Amino acid sequence: MLDRISTRICGLAALCALTSCAAAGEGDLFLELQAARARALAIETRANPNEAIDGYQAAADLMTRFLDQYPDGKHADEVRSMREQMLKELRALRYEFEEFQKTQKAELSLSQPRLPSECEAMIRLWHGFVDRFPSSRFAAEAREKQARWQDRDQEEIKRGFQVIIDEVEIRPVKGPSHQLMAGRPWDPEIFGRSSAPDPYALLMLNNEAVSYAPVARDSLHAVWGQASEVLRVSDTQEVTIIIRDRDVAEKAAIALLGSSLFTFSGLQAARSALNQDNDDMIGKWTGTIHDLIDLGSNRTLRAGDFDHLKVRVVRPK
Repeated sequence: MLDRISTRICGLAALCALTSCAAAGEGDLFLELQAARARALAIETRANPNEAIDGYQAAADLMTRFLDQYPDGKHADEVRSMREQMLKELRALRYEFEEFQKTQKAELSLSQPRLPSECEAMIRLWHGFVDRFPSSRFAAEAREKQARWQDRDQEEIKRGFQVIIDEVEIRPVKGPSHQLMAGRPWDPEIFGRSSAPDPYALLMLNNEAVSYAPVARDSLHAVWGQASEVLRVSDTQEVTIIIRDRDVAEKAAIALLGSSLFTFSGLQAARSALNQDNDDMIGKWTGTIHDLIDLGSNRTLRAGDFDHLKVRVVRPK
């Protein structure tokens, strides 16, 4: 009888010991995973994204291990909730970091010479990231990058561009746009050799003449090399180049008077001639400054009644 009681007591004691050990094991593992979670959350994600991802993963793995060992333990429900949140944050962190890396790879180098259009593309690039991930761990850095490109854009616009109209080759007779006068010389045949046009060029910006190349008298091939003032605009700015034939009535008057003066006295006079609309249109080209840059070494435009209009763009140093 005493032996049975003694055996029963020993069994209960062993059971208590096992239960106590299990509780201690659960408690120790719970403390360990809490510490791992705290370490993960303390990592500066922006500075050490890979370390943060590894920390989140390690904490989530400990939580999974805990639930495998103690699915019905005292802290099981709490750990399930913690793991769900940790895995959710881990997925978000990985996705945000991958997208941030993709955006970084698409970014141009600030150390290289840039056009305003390139700066503006980078502004849109980083704005797109911030727009998609406004609360991201990387949003602050993305905003800083966007601000740097905005500053660089203003620097490049301030530096500006100069459009140089080098030369033009004009067809010897008027084209179809001149309707009844199509196929006729630019000036009346009575002028003989002087029936060639008297071309001048205008550079238009926002419907206003900002530069001109003076009249080249009696010429089918005018050579100017005329540079505009510095245009402090983006290369996406649209410009128009107009080639016109100076008023034939003025030419006749000059011929009668025997005067050799046949030119403009300045940009304002060129603007006035444009507004009076007494001159024949030889040709007009419209496009962006970037389009002119893209011409490269060819530098040749074709429009209206000119076969070759050579234009180049330079940037002030």
